[in-house]
Amino acid sequence: MPVTDTIDVLDDDLEVIDEHDEAEADAAAEVDVDDEAEEWGPIEGPALRVDQSEIHGTGVFAGRRFEAEALMERCPVLVVPPSQAKRVVGTMLGDYVYEWEGGSVVALGFGSLYNHSRSPNARYEMDYDLEEIHVVALRVIEEGEEILVNYNGDPTDTSPVWFEVDEDGNELDPA
Repeated sequence: MPVTDTIDVLDDDLEVIDEHDEAEADAAAEVDVDDEAEEWGPIEGPALRVDQSEIHGTGVFAGRRFEAEALMERCPVLVVPPSQAKRVVGTMLGDYVYEWEGGSVVALGFGSLYNHSRSPNARYEMDYDLEEIHVVALRVIEEGEEILVNYNGDPTDTSPVWFEVDEDGNELDPA
């Protein structure tokens, strides 16, 4: 095939690509984006979902039944060095970090979205070698049930946390 034929074939391919991009752009332009935020829906995965919580703001819910001692989530973490930890704690991220070997971490996945309870149905475990936080069921957790952890680390620790809790030990929504 002569070089000019090859260029013509490439030009035809590019036109097809351009037409495809234009069609995608037209479809995207048809999406009606309202400036007023609508009620958001849950973020769902096969086993867990994030949705609005009756306890506090958002929470993590079981997308299926979990047996006692089931590993529900492995959360990779972003390690905040001890020299920077105090600066993070003083920000809005301070409510979402875990203590970690003298510093702190931000848990990825759903790890920083679990709500607190003094009667938790799950616990978290630190894996310092893998730099992960594991969320494990303490008892059977049914599909649709909110997954709650004790922010003190030990599920039986009833000592105060940095925010107010109700008589059941669940965090109060400040709103």
